[in-house]
Amino acid sequence: MHAGTSASSIPCDELQLAIVAKHLRPSWALRWSTGSKAWREWPVNGTPVSVQVAFASPDFLAADRVAVEIMGIPSYAVGYMQYAAELGVGQYDLSKIDIRGEQPEAVKRLQAHQSAT
Repeated sequence: MHAGTSASSIPCDELQLAIVAKHLRPSWALRWSTGSKAWREWPVNGTPVSVQVAFASPDFLAADRVAVEIMGIPSYAVGYMQYAAELGVGQYDLSKIDIRGEQPEAVKRLQAHQSAT
């Protein structure tokens, strides 16, 4: 699902995912995520890392945007989020997301392998 750095390299199914998300958004009440363990240097030869995070948001795009920040994945590498933002599905701009508690930088313990970015 992780594409290159330009919109033209994003697979069509990521656009389709964003379109489906736009149509289903009114029926979603809450995006809830927890992470106790994750992998550093995933997806290649990763090592387990204790993360111990939990977050929730009525805006699933905002929740996913915070998640990729915590995971160390460049936001441009997750194409459906760019499309969803363009379609008005949710908030993509990290500076406009109301984060209460620890900021992503404070809990970021991961780094994606260079092949994933």
